[in-house]
Amino acid sequence: MNKQKEKPILPILFILSMGVTLTFFYILSILSHLVLWIVVPTSIILVFTIAIFLGSFGLLLIKAKKIQWQWLRVVSLGGLSSTALILVLMLISPLIKANKSSVQLPNRQQNLISPSGKYVLKVPIKRIKQKKFSFGRPYRIVTISDPNGQIVYQDEEDTFPGWFGTYWVWDQQDRAWLSGSDTGIVFYENINGKWTKQDYHRELGITPPESLYPDSYEKSSFETSRFNKDL
Repeated sequence: MNKQKEKPILPILFILSMGVTLTFFYILSILSHLVLWIVVPTSIILVFTIAIFLGSFGLLLIKAKKIQWQWLRVVSLGGLSSTALILVLMLISPLIKANKSSVQLPNRQQNLISPSGKYVLKVPIKRIKQKKFSFGRPYRIVTISDPNGQIVYQDEEDTFPGWFGTYWVWDQQDRAWLSGSDTGIVFYENINGKWTKQDYHRELGITPPESLYPDSYEKSSFETSRFNKDL
């Protein structure tokens, strides 16, 4: 390549290399949050990919210096720069404080205090291993604590898959209600000091709070999903 023509092209190659790499990680991040995280945690996917990219571009840079290809050196530096930027953003993201409650839906609030103030409801995602060599499948784990953080009840059954929509609220009687687009409605109730879990059906004579249902679903679809699943 002619050196006079090479000089104005080099900055363009650097920008293109950065742009292509950043675009790849952007698409990978979207796919990970939508689908891939069900099988492999997103953080592991990104760390593994970053390691591959840093190693590959590093080897290309060494090769470019050895054979004295300036354009390849610039492409390698662009890829290394953008990949390093992604790594830095990953490392500092846990340090950035954000008010998560402001972006959570009213029927998906973590650390939700019951009307009496006696209990706190959390429904985090936890991976439950069903095979020896796997990261586990993500499920919502119903956890009820006292105001001091002492766990008084935890339901670790794989009732609520993390990849389906799950919603939860308290009612005025300190019953914790959960609805899942795949599992139907259940509620957790403290009876004589012991927490119990029960499937909801109309014959019980109680009604889930209206705030339990997401706006994008019909109320009847949640009440019948457990019945349809068992057919």
